[in-house]
Order: sequence, then structure tokens, then C-alpha cells
Amino acid sequence: MKKGRKSVFGIVLVIVCSFSSFAQNTHNFTQFYFNPALLNPSYTGTDGRLAAYVSYRKQWVGIDGAPTISNFNLQTALPSRASFGLNANNDKNGILSTSGFLLTGAYSIPISDKNYFRFGISIGASFNKVDINNLKFATPGDPVQTSLIANNFQLGGNVGFSFHTPTFHAGLSVPNIFDPAYLSSESFSISKVNPFGTIIAHASNRFYFAKDKNLIEPYLIYRYNQVGPGQIEFATVVHLQDLVWIGGSFKQNYGISALAGFKLKSQTAIGYSYSIKNTGTNQLAAPSHEIHLGLLLGSKQKKVHMYSFVDAAKEKIRKTPQQLAAEKKKAADELAKKKAEDKQKQDLAAQKKEEEAAAALAQAKAEELKKSEDAKKKEELKRQEEAAALAKAEELRKANEQKSRDIVVAKIEPKKEVVKVDSIASRPTTHNGGPRLKVSTDILSGQAEIDSIHAAEQSHLARLETHADNPTEEHNETHHPNAERHEFVKQGGHHAELELGDYVIAGVFKMEANAKKYSEGLLKLGFTDSDYGYLTQNDKWYVHIAQSNDLNVIKQYRDKFRKMKIFREAWLLTVHK
Repeated sequence: MKKGRKSVFGIVLVIVCSFSSFAQNTHNFTQFYFNPALLNPSYTGTDGRLAAYVSYRKQWVGIDGAPTISNFNLQTALPSRASFGLNANNDKNGILSTSGFLLTGAYSIPISDKNYFRFGISIGASFNKVDINNLKFATPGDPVQTSLIANNFQLGGNVGFSFHTPTFHAGLSVPNIFDPAYLSSESFSISKVNPFGTIIAHASNRFYFAKDKNLIEPYLIYRYNQVGPGQIEFATVVHLQDLVWIGGSFKQNYGISALAGFKLKSQTAIGYSYSIKNTGTNQLAAPSHEIHLGLLLGSKQKKVHMYSFVDAAKEKIRKTPQQLAAEKKKAADELAKKKAEDKQKQDLAAQKKEEEAAAALAQAKAEELKKSEDAKKKEELKRQEEAAALAKAEELRKANEQKSRDIVVAKIEPKKEVVKVDSIASRPTTHNGGPRLKVSTDILSGQAEIDSIHAAEQSHLARLETHADNPTEEHNETHHPNAERHEFVKQGGHHAELELGDYVIAGVFKMEANAKKYSEGLLKLGFTDSDYGYLTQNDKWYVHIAQSNDLNVIKQYRDKFRKMKIFREAWLLTVHK
């Protein structure tokens, strides 16, 4: 019987020593990334809303008494940066069944707008149950059996810290902060280990790609054990369109696992892992299966920093009310600016259309006038030619008559001195004109036009004296003679040609002397930007009082000067290549 007792408790020893407490098993899930709060309590509430998780692991399928782990986790985030969670667990290993619960609290501390630090702690208890009835070789009243049944309750708890950025996440956790009991292999009695004997360090980073619709996230975990060798585990998961994910993991001494799952509307997720049999020193020749279910409920808390596997879509940057107001104002300003530009374009188009119509009418009138003048000139030239021909014929006739008289006189009085008499042709005659008279007429007409232009420009120059006492005096009129007048003229090659740019025009002159006089007069009145220049295309001199390469700026100057009586007729000019 002694030999039977040793065999039975040898089995118990193997099972219990493999899993010294329920808190150690929850962080050993292959899909630890699905609900990271089981790995580190500081992750409690990072989904940003109420979340429920159910997990189940069946290890070494096909072997009697193989471990199974069932876990239910409920957690939520509060508006005060605090989080709360409840965890219930059942761990069955052969004849040993451990059930327990944990209450978890976590708190988030912002370091900057995008980075934050979290702390979490769990407190609870576990209850061990040994199925002695299944020990066919057990002896009633055995002291070891009695000791096992007596030590079926123990405290449980863990603590964790983590640091988070928008993509990088890392932390440390201690899965046991109390002294859990386990079965000693030396005396077949219940013994205890020191708390904080195991420390877990973990880190991951999310790499988004394809316009942030997909992401790949590698994980690295190191488990430090005070009474045994450390263990490294790493995994990589690829999310596709936030609908499905695939990946793989490797755990030292346990081997390789394949990972896959799918999501529904970033609120529900189902994950599955398959651990290949015979892939590690601690594995048996049987595969292991693991299933996880996650469900997010309600709306996300606005001020909670979020890290969620179920809702892994890239978190949008939250904007302050001031930023939103500024963006709204900017959008309104841009809309108003666009409307103003559209109106300006419409006004310019209408003005251009009117100018083109006026130019066409003027051209038609000019052509008609030219035709009329050409007809008159042609008729006048014909008349002059006819008059000249008649005059020449008359002159020739008179010359012949005089010659005939001279011959007759010479025959009658051959020796008498002939007195030469002026011919009729040499006498002044009255006629309608000729080339010289026409040139004189053109000179007089041109001079009259020059005098008219000079008089008009002198009237413009008279404003210098009219407004000398108060050059900046404003008027109360809302109508402007030139309205939205804006001319576009191509730059020529004159030595005094205006530079490329936009101008506010105060006056236009045919004569440079008057343009110079008007510009210098404005300088004396205090308009320091006054100057003048020439445009070959129009053959005129332009006096300007403001110049800029920004059309919006030059419009502001135009509106400013138009308020003054002296510049009431100011308008815009653009010189281009």
C-alpha cells in the first residue's frame, strides 16, 4: 500500500507542481494578445468601453487528465481615467481543480497628449479541489490526503505597470504577489514559495500600412522565474482590413503555434490557436487548442487612451474645441474667400464682356467713320485733281493766246520793242486747294487734338490745387465711377515701361510732362508711393499710387484710396508678360 500511495501522490506532484496557482495559468494563454489584461493587470480597461472576454484552452488533446483552462473576464473604463475589472478562472489538471476570482483596478496617467503610463493591481482568492475519489489507491485518513484537502484556499493577486504611445506598448507584471502553496516533492507535504518569484516583461509595436487599413504587430515576452530557467516567447499577428488576422508564435520549450481569427464591425472577435504536437521539451505528443471570444459593448469613453485588439483601427487624433472652432472658422473664411473670388471672376467676366462689346461697337464706328472719311478724301482728291486739270488747261490756253498776240504784234511792228506783259496764268487765282493746303489743314487739325488732350490733362492736374489743403479728405458716396475696373496690359519694350505687377492707377496721360507733373505733385501732398511709367501697347503714361505682386493686397490699397475725394476714380491695372 505504501508503494501505491507513492505512485498516486507522484501523479499529484507532477500535476500540481506544473501549475502552482491559478494566477500563473491565465498569463500562459497562447493568444495572450487577445486580452492583454490577463498578462498585465494595467491593461484593464484599455478597450475604452465595457468589454467581455471568454477564453478556453485544451492542452494535449487525447491524453486523460490533460490540463484545461476556462476564463471569464469583464472590464470597463471609467471617465476618471480609472478602470475596473472582474476575472473568474477555472484550472483543471487531472484530479486537481482550481477555481478563483480576481478584482482588478487600473489607472492611466497621461505623460503627454499621445503618451501615457498605466498601473494595475488585482486581489482575489483561489479554491483548490482534489478529487480523492478518483484515487483508487488512496488510503482513508492518509496524512498527505488530509493535508491536501485542508489547504484548499489561498489568496491570489498580481500587479503590473505599462507604458503606451500611439503604436508602442510595453510593461512589467508580477503574476503572484502572495505566497501560493504547492506540493513538495521531498516530503509529500504542502509547502510555499516566496511572492514576486516570477516577473513578466513584454513589448509590442503596431506598424500600420496601406493607408492605415492594415497593420502588423510583433510581440516579445520574457518570463523570469526565481526557481527555474527564464522563458522567451514571441509572436506576430497581421490584421487585414480590421476583419481577419493571421499569425504565429513560438514559446521556448513549448514550440510553435498557428494563430487566426476574424472580427465583426470592430466589436466582436473570435480567435483560435493550434499548437503543433511534439514541438517542445515540455510538450507531449498531442496538439493543443485554444479559443477566445471578445465582445465590446457601448460607446468608447472620449478621454480614455485606447489599446484594443478587437478594435485595432488606428485611433483618430482627438481635437480640442478650440481646434475644431479654428478649423470651422478657417473653413468659413475659405468659403467666403472662394465666394468673393467667384464673384470677382464673374464681375471681371461681365466687365470684360462689356468692354469687348464696347470695343467691338467702337471698332465698328471707327471703321464706318474711316470709310466715310476715306470716301470724303477720295472725293476731295478727285475734285482737287479735276480743278488742277482745269486750271492747267486754262493756263495753257491763256499762254497760247498770249503767244499768238506776241506773234501778231511782232509782224506789225517788227522793229518796235515788245513790252512783255504778265500772262494770265501768273495772276492770283482762286481754287479749292492742293497738297500744301491739305498738309496745312492736317497740322491745324492735329494741333487742335493736342490742345484738347492738354486741356483735359490740365483739368486732371488741377486736382492737386483743389485738394492741397486736405489731400486725404474722404467722401460719403458709395458709388465709384470705375466700379470693378481692372485692365490687363502686356508689357512692352519702352525704356520707361512699367514693371510686371498690379497697380492702383490715379491718372492716365498722353503727355509725359503732365504725368510727371501729376506724380511729383502727389509726392508733395504726402503720397510717397506715387510714380509713373509708360505702356507701349496703349501709348500712354500711367500715374500709380500703389504697387504689389499680390492682387488681394492691391485691392485693399485701391479700396483705401477710393475713399478719398482726390482718388475717387482710382482703378486696377495688371501688367503681364
